[in-house]
Amino acid sequence: MKKFSTYSKKDQSTAKQGFTLIELLVVVGIISVIAGIGGDMFATVMRTYKKAEIYSLSDKVGSGILTQIEQDVRLAIDVKVDTTYGNYVYLYIPKDGTIIEKKYEFSECNSDDPGYIKYSEDSNTPTNLVIDSTENLFKETVYVKKFNGGNFIARLNDNTSGFDLVYVSFVIGVGGDCTTPKNEVFMQSSVNLRGGLE
Repeated sequence: MKKFSTYSKKDQSTAKQGFTLIELLVVVGIISVIAGIGGDMFATVMRTYKKAEIYSLSDKVGSGILTQIEQDVRLAIDVKVDTTYGNYVYLYIPKDGTIIEKKYEFSECNSDDPGYIKYSEDSNTPTNLVIDSTENLFKETVYVKKFNGGNFIARLNDNTSGFDLVYVSFVIGVGGDCTTPKNEVFMQSSVNLRGGLE
């Protein structure tokens, strides 16, 4: 007598079963929450990084410019300062057996212009020391300002000690606009002129 085996759907392998709609919705919900938290954390990190970059940039630009001016003033044997506006200084520096004239020119920012600090040797094409917005990571504009409406360059004579000084002060702002940058640093220095002032 021939035996027949009975077959039922219950005997099918459970490996072929898929996810239910509820399971898929739960997984999508969990992934959405994780993505939202991760995105928020990433945005916070980027904001913090940008703020640190702006602070670093303003300090880097200001310190670099001030250091260069200080070095040139210390090397000069004579200096002539524009006493009317305090926007120009002419330094006379010994170099290779001759005396070169190095001119620094300052311009304060306004609504149309971020301002600049330029120098030139012997009337050659001026070089701008303030970096352009395309040269920094977040394309932030760098501004040059006077401190409290004073002069960029001033000449100070101390008759009691016999020292002649060149006083340099300016403000570097980064981001925002000329009047309200995102960050600004105040740079100042009083430098002894090696050769004395006339």
